[in-house]
Amino acid sequence: NKTHKKIMSLVLEANDIFQEKKPCYELLVKSKVCEIWSLFFNEIDSILQEKQFVNSNDVLRLSKILDFIHSNYKNKITLDDIAESCNISKSECCRFFKKATRQTPFEYLLNYRIKKSIPLLLSDKYNITEIAEKVGFSNASYYTEIFKRVMDLSPTKYKKEQLFKS
Repeated sequence: NKTHKKIMSLVLEANDIFQEKKPCYELLVKSKVCEIWSLFFNEIDSILQEKQFVNSNDVLRLSKILDFIHSNYKNKITLDDIAESCNISKSECCRFFKKATRQTPFEYLLNYRIKKSIPLLLSDKYNITEIAEKVGFSNASYYTEIFKRVMDLSPTKYKKEQLFKS
């Protein structure tokens, strides 16, 4: 959605500032991080306002799921693994996660993998196949397909555009 794209844009801007290392770059990066947190909290606040979280157990459950995904995104992850991380059934995991985040656990995982691949893509250290493997995709063509779906560009075109902006 629009907020998620803005957050991704800010992450990339912060990365660019960090790479350039101009005077006071640390403060500029911190500024971008603060903007990201602001957008994130506004997004979470809207979810909380809808009373989708009834109690702190729901927050704890979501935190466990996200921690599991963030810690294991490089590996093969199944819905069983995600549900097991917070001791709930697969169907309850899907229902709860969708209600909390407006996406399925698998959609979130794919988006997270793409987000984690962007710095690798822009670093020039790895080819597409290596990047795909490093962020948990089974092959480069699937990575490219998902990247296009999430970012509206192929990884190669995205990289060219980012380099052109620099």
